[in-house]
Amino acid sequence: MRRKCLIFLLLLAPVYLSASQLPDSILQQVAPLSPSARCTSLLELANSSLNANPSLSEELAQAAFETAKDTDDLENMAHAQLALGMALAKQDSSILAMRHYRKANEWLNMLLDQRPTVERKKLASQCNLKMGFQYLLSFSDNNAAQTHFIRALNFAEQAGDANLIAASLTGLGYTYRVTGSYYEAMDLYQRVILMADELTDTSRLVVSNNEIGNLYLYLENYEKSIEYHQVALKLAMKTANKYDEAFVLHDIGILFHMTGEYEKALEYFDKHLELIKGSGQKRDILLNLNNLTDLYLEMNRLTDAKTTMNDAKEIAKSFNVPADVLQELYLTWSEVHEGIGEYRQALDYLVQYETIHDSLFSYQKNLQFQELQMRYRSEEMEKELAILQYREQLMWFSIFGGVIIIALVSLLLVYRYRAKVRAHRETEERHRQLAGLYKQLENAMHARIISEQRFKDVAMSSADLIWETDSEFTFSFLSGNVTELTGYDTNALQGSDFSRIMTTENWAHVKTSFQNVLQTGDSLDNLDIECQLPSGESKIFRLHAVAMRGMNGKINGLRGLAKDITKQRALEEQLLQARQLEIATQLATTVAHEFNNPMAIIQGAVDLARMNNVSQEEATQWMFDHIPKQVKRMKELVDKLLKIEHIEAKDYAAGIKMLDLDNRTDIKETDSANNS
Repeated sequence: MRRKCLIFLLLLAPVYLSASQLPDSILQQVAPLSPSARCTSLLELANSSLNANPSLSEELAQAAFETAKDTDDLENMAHAQLALGMALAKQDSSILAMRHYRKANEWLNMLLDQRPTVERKKLASQCNLKMGFQYLLSFSDNNAAQTHFIRALNFAEQAGDANLIAASLTGLGYTYRVTGSYYEAMDLYQRVILMADELTDTSRLVVSNNEIGNLYLYLENYEKSIEYHQVALKLAMKTANKYDEAFVLHDIGILFHMTGEYEKALEYFDKHLELIKGSGQKRDILLNLNNLTDLYLEMNRLTDAKTTMNDAKEIAKSFNVPADVLQELYLTWSEVHEGIGEYRQALDYLVQYETIHDSLFSYQKNLQFQELQMRYRSEEMEKELAILQYREQLMWFSIFGGVIIIALVSLLLVYRYRAKVRAHRETEERHRQLAGLYKQLENAMHARIISEQRFKDVAMSSADLIWETDSEFTFSFLSGNVTELTGYDTNALQGSDFSRIMTTENWAHVKTSFQNVLQTGDSLDNLDIECQLPSGESKIFRLHAVAMRGMNGKINGLRGLAKDITKQRALEEQLLQARQLEIATQLATTVAHEFNNPMAIIQGAVDLARMNNVSQEEATQWMFDHIPKQVKRMKELVDKLLKIEHIEAKDYAAGIKMLDLDNRTDIKETDSANNS
């Protein structure tokens, strides 16, 4: 009866998962079963729905726990607590998940002390595995994670479960990889690969091959890295495990991203995104979109970067994003907005990134402060205890001096002790207040320094100079390498205008443009000016200027950026001269080639006329037949050269090019018009 009901429930599981229904109807199906069988069925269904619908898995695990609790079935209670932790971990509720794992671990230790069965050892191994991964991924506590993975390995070896042994070795490999012990981690993953014949769950083989690929990536052995990644991908595709396949595709994308093969990286990231879109794993989807955004930025595909950023923003609105993920998102979004010129939004996201970073940093500092405070209190209490013990001994020695003396001394000690405790409490309270004020001041100063430096970095990254003038166009502020770029001292330029560094004609044009900005309030973009340096040389700067307004809203000056484009202009002129020389060479080659053939025929006619063995009539007739044709051909060539509107070249000989006069569409169209 129990087996038939369980099979029926597992067949119905996809229906419940797709409809996202509460497990009330499922409870009705398992009601005829015994409490133990009902609990087992609910737990198996919770595990089957874990990836597709974590919230449903949580409700099923809770129902299993309540069933086990009614019958005081401690083993099933521990199993249900483990299932609850797994469901909550899938929903990014790390702290709640860890509470359930710890409770399950506590009960399993009690059960193992009573009767260490194989099933209990397997369950204890699974519980320690989940705790290890939770410590590693959610709390970044590598030492605690390593401890639980070792416990999981011990229980798995005692139970003789190859799959759990492989999972424990994989977890230990993660901890060694985090600490930089790459070869030790590689040895653990190789042990898993050697167990291939014993494993029924090939997922661990996929993970081990994939992680070895990642380790070779860290060691910059890219050939070995892609080799192991491809093995992992084939295994995942062979077993049709979409989760493992997505995991491997993501890491291959990271590999190609790091090696600069952006198109391949984009291909694998897209495949990974297609696999996880329907999984409900919003955190993984967010991280994938963030990787795509970074990749588009490096490929300078700003439009695609902005699109993926907007997709990520929409997903981030639908759930509570962890702080560490938000940090990465805000930093990437800031870079995207900076790349597309939206500096206000870029600055806002950078401030939010710094805020999260500072809050996490402050939380760690508060923990350290509380720990030091506890140590301080403990030391003070030990000192007080030592003083009390000494005074107690002194009191007993003084008994022989009389009851009155003992009473007086006791009263004095009590009074002094209370006064000291009161003074200590007052001092402690003052210390707390001072520490709070100091922390607030430190945070404010730190935020101000970061804000000023951030503004300076953003401004200087987009221009060589930052300048400000009053309404008379006199410099009031200059920032940047003024002396290096112009040869003028910054202090010498203060109080003067642009006429100091350019000719009168240029200044008249620039002044007219500046006056237009003051009158209309419009911005001035891409104004190129030629500046005269003290050395007699000249440089070309590209100006951008906007109107600067005072507290009353009126325009009282200009603020702008200047970028040195002298080298850019020189390169453009060199390129133009090289192109003109190339065209002249092609024209000379064309004339030499096209005119040599007709001239050779005319010369042949002259030579024929000079021959003694040829009659004068034959030579004359030959010349009349051929020379007019060649003259007409040369005239047509001259007409084609005069009608050139678009230059097309073709290979001539030995790397030399000549003009292609026969395949030009503009001449063909003209010729056809003339013929018609």
